[in-house]
Amino acid sequence: MPRSHPNVDELPAHVEARLREFGIRRGDSIVVAVSGGVDSVVLLDLLHRLSEPMQLCLCVVHLDHRLRPDSAADAVFVEALAARLGWPITVESVDVARWGRERGLSPEQAGRDCRRDLWQRVRVEVGARWVAVGHHADDQAETVLLRLLRGAGTTGLGAMRPVAADGLVRPMLAVRRSAIEAYAVDRDLQVHEDPTNRNLEVPRNRVRHELLPLLEGRYNPRVVEGLMRTARVLQADDDYLDNLSREAAQRLLKGRRVACVTLDTVGLRGYHIAVQRRVLRQYIQELVVQRRPIAFAVVEGLVDRLAADDPGMYEVTGGIWAQITGADLILRRGLAVPVQARVALPGQTAVPERATTLHATFVSPTAYVGLQPGLGAWRAAFDARVTDGPGLLLRTPRPGDRLRPLGMGGHHKRLSDCFIDAKWPRILRADALLLTRVADGGDEEVLWVAGLTRSEAFPVTRETDRILYLEFDDAGSPESSAPNPPTDR
Repeated sequence: MPRSHPNVDELPAHVEARLREFGIRRGDSIVVAVSGGVDSVVLLDLLHRLSEPMQLCLCVVHLDHRLRPDSAADAVFVEALAARLGWPITVESVDVARWGRERGLSPEQAGRDCRRDLWQRVRVEVGARWVAVGHHADDQAETVLLRLLRGAGTTGLGAMRPVAADGLVRPMLAVRRSAIEAYAVDRDLQVHEDPTNRNLEVPRNRVRHELLPLLEGRYNPRVVEGLMRTARVLQADDDYLDNLSREAAQRLLKGRRVACVTLDTVGLRGYHIAVQRRVLRQYIQELVVQRRPIAFAVVEGLVDRLAADDPGMYEVTGGIWAQITGADLILRRGLAVPVQARVALPGQTAVPERATTLHATFVSPTAYVGLQPGLGAWRAAFDARVTDGPGLLLRTPRPGDRLRPLGMGGHHKRLSDCFIDAKWPRILRADALLLTRVADGGDEEVLWVAGLTRSEAFPVTRETDRILYLEFDDAGSPESSAPNPPTDR
């Protein structure tokens, strides 16, 4: 990005240079977000002028946010503008206030989310590589100040990027608002300004109309340039830390299952706290269903628990749970979904809730000899007589479950005690998969807790002439975090 702001005469050449710098080439299609205000109208005019020499194909997009009774007039204005220039347009009307209330968002955040969603949908529909928006240098300065007042870190204070990974480009990000307004006057461009931009109840408007003029007049007449420079420096720092943290995140990952990740706590504590925060933020963000920023306090709370080695299970934020279990930090989304399925004998029993499948086959004693060394946490064998009766079930734990673990001489033990003795993380206990059989008298007998232990019931002996062999897919079997119980070999 250039280090000085272009004036009105330099604006077309500046925008062309930025487009080429971003990687936009001859023949590319660009979706242009146009609200009707001076920034977006000037952007469209500049891109229209560049469309012939750069052979660009433009598509205009406008969101009627319905936050004002007269907002539909903006859509009519933009439609007429696009028609006059000869470009196709997509207009969508959304009750942004209602949409935001349903999701617990402010109207401002809801508007941003709805606009971005529309832009990206249109980009895909028309086959465009890029979405161009009219953000400029004053917008960037306002964003830095707003985030500074909120208490943002390096990523937040880096503010807006000139080009983003989703194809969003801001070719006027180094241009002052005064130059954009002068260009509109020089080109006699008609605009539709949103009157709510003067509403001082909106924090950005107070920064724009009160704080920035005060800072320019009383403290630093080049405060916008200074804030732009700060953003550029912090973007570079953020990129470096982000790359470092992503490498660390890969090294620290011990296991990943459906809506659950396990991290190496010893390794994580060995990193600088700046890297710890970013690694934790990355994995929390990965588990969040709705795209939303993760508050600093959320990450910091987990950092504090990591430092204190707090073993308790707690809710990190909005349905994301965490537990530190000695060498592991387990993060998961939501609580376990109960599972119950009849086991296919022989066959495959899919458990989509755990992203795994139980494979059941009948084998002879001769074939069993080759399988026996592999028995363990996720592979088990039973005398085939276990299938006599109503059948076998695969399900999640229930209160009061008991079994006869191997090595206990036939004595029963509560499943909860088995979990405690094996140091099975409480956060994962409801995820366990149990193989059960309806026993005499109608009671349900637990035969196997996958990943933990199996029952003494129906062992394979010298007299066994047919064997049921069971094996889970690796996808749902975190071998690294589960004990290897004794087997009947």
